[in-house]
Amino acid sequence: MKKNEKVYTIVVLPFLYPHYGSIHDEIRIQFVKKMTELKAMPLFAPVGFASTDKERAKASLALKGDTFNVLFRGFVVLTDEPNQKLLVPNEEYLTEF
Repeated sequence: MKKNEKVYTIVVLPFLYPHYGSIHDEIRIQFVKKMTELKAMPLFAPVGFASTDKERAKASLALKGDTFNVLFRGFVVLTDEPNQKLLVPNEEYLTEF
């Protein structure tokens, strides 16, 4: 994505509530290094889904025909640190850039 002459690359990772999306550290580090070479800002977009049926949501079940609540708090800037924490406090998500 390009905005205001800056290039961003976004890894979108869906997950089922209450689990949280995660990227293997080695893959994340390789991705960040490649995006740095391309002068692109690497972002992580965790997108959560939960059935509107409370019991199925608790059990992390997604059934054909269900309706879902979607959780997207914003983006996390990816880094090449060895063990980056991807589940961050709400105030650390980028919502505008």
